[in-house]
Amino acid sequence: MEISSNPDILGPHDFKLAALDKTIAYPMETDLYLGDPRLLPGLILLAMTALIDAWMMSRKQVNR
Repeated sequence: MEISSNPDILGPHDFKLAALDKTIAYPMETDLYLGDPRLLPGLILLAMTALIDAWMMSRKQVNR
């Protein structure tokens, strides 16, 4: 609070503006983005369920 209420801060920011001219920012994007850590276990559970279901369906067709 002391820094933000200091009257010297309210003036122009010459160094900040000069630094913005030289700043190079690259947006980064990952190859695989798992936005929520709960997504991966859910996908694994879904894949396992699909595999078990396909295996059980193939067993039923063989037993006919």
